[in-house]
Amino acid sequence: MKQIVCEMCGGKDLIKRDSVYICQNCGTKYSVEEAKKMMVEVDTKPKKSRDFSFLTKPLWRTDDIGCGCLPVGCFSFTATPIFIIGLVVLMIIGAIAPKNSSTSASNSTSTSNIEDQKIEARVQLAQAIKANLRDPKSYQNTEIDVYTVEEYIFVKNTFRGKNRYGGYEICTFVARFNFNTKPAEWAITNNPKSDSGCREIMIALP
Repeated sequence: MKQIVCEMCGGKDLIKRDSVYICQNCGTKYSVEEAKKMMVEVDTKPKKSRDFSFLTKPLWRTDDIGCGCLPVGCFSFTATPIFIIGLVVLMIIGAIAPKNSSTSASNSTSTSNIEDQKIEARVQLAQAIKANLRDPKSYQNTEIDVYTVEEYIFVKNTFRGKNRYGGYEICTFVARFNFNTKPAEWAITNNPKSDSGCREIMIALP
């Protein structure tokens, strides 16, 4: 469709009065001949608006029409559901990862605590033995075994020490520790009183 367009302001609202065309925007007047020269082709078709309905479409449809692939319709995925699914997957991964890492950290901490308790048990038993030797400075460790049974830690300490005559005797103590109690409990589990060597080098036997 052709329409007169004002050369001065580009306005399209021109009215003919007394053989002249007057622009209603800027007031410029044009003769009929001039107006004919200013006629241009103008697209008056309404512009189609972009369709954003896909943003609100459901993840799937379960209408009665169907597509033949499923009894009650098939999934109708669009771009938006893909983003949503991806977001959900990331959220699930984010929720699981910290849990796994915290479990690993907990296991590592538990193992570290047990190793620390084993060291503490060895030190406590050695200190108790030295404190009851006739000559604490003569304490010579020959063998230490540490093992766990359920919640208990067992320490087997075999050592040498001076007797009252200056000679050395060999003795073995086995102690059971329980660090789950507060305060931690421990006790001698073997019977060193039957060992003559232990009696000779100890001030007192448990």
